[in-house]
Amino acid sequence: MRIRRIDPSDDAAFGAWFAVYDAAQKQDQCGGPWWLERESRVIHESTDYRDVVLWVADDDGDIVGAAGLDMPLKDNTHLATIEIVVRPDRRRRGIGSALLRVLEKEAAERGRSSLLVGVHGSVPDKPTAGMLFAERHGFTRRITDIMRVQRPPFQME
Repeated sequence: MRIRRIDPSDDAAFGAWFAVYDAAQKQDQCGGPWWLERESRVIHESTDYRDVVLWVADDDGDIVGAAGLDMPLKDNTHLATIEIVVRPDRRRRGIGSALLRVLEKEAAERGRSSLLVGVHGSVPDKPTAGMLFAERHGFTRRITDIMRVQRPPFQME
């Protein structure tokens, strides 16, 4: 397995990255809401205010893991937000841990001393694979958010 950085403007590379992300979110967040690929492109776009770097775990051409590092550029410059997903059928084989090591190294090289991770889940008292992974790697739960999405067409009653 090889972990490599991708260019998010490369449609094929981002599409492969998103396919893993999408499979993981649908497994861990059954019932949604799920980001669409076009929405995810915007979310993972670098701007003047934040730098986003993306990686994939490539197993002989089969993309089995995806990761992102999001770093604020104007404030909270000690912070990096990490995102790691592994295809559900390839979990518990060290792929997520290998991606985490790459993200930790990159964050440290960029002077980031605090890591924040967002983990998707449907039920707070029923841990998902991502929650268990984060806990195994020393992350602690601090904030629980609820995300709701309503997409057009909207129905008015």
